[in-house]
Amino acid sequence: MVDFKSLKNNAHKFEQLVASIGDKKEYTQDTRFWYPATDDKGNGMAIIRFLPAPPVDGDDGLPYVKTYNHAFTGPGGKWFIENCPTTMGTGTPCPV
Repeated sequence: MVDFKSLKNNAHKFEQLVASIGDKKEYTQDTRFWYPATDDKGNGMAIIRFLPAPPVDGDDGLPYVKTYNHAFTGPGGKWFIENCPTTMGTGTPCPV
């Protein structure tokens, strides 16, 4: 374990590290995400519109996708984490 005295003696190394980095701020905004415009206080606003289900799904179409998955520890202590065949619509029975 390191004692406090040795940490205090090495404090100058941190200052050297900060000095070597300098004032290099190379930040570029990620353009893959949309952010609302903000006012001078940093408040933003957006109107979110929920669209109806596409006509392909029919009248009983849901605006979300149901997924089923299983996760448990097997007899050997290893994890089994898989999507259920019910999710994929393969028609094969679920082995779990």
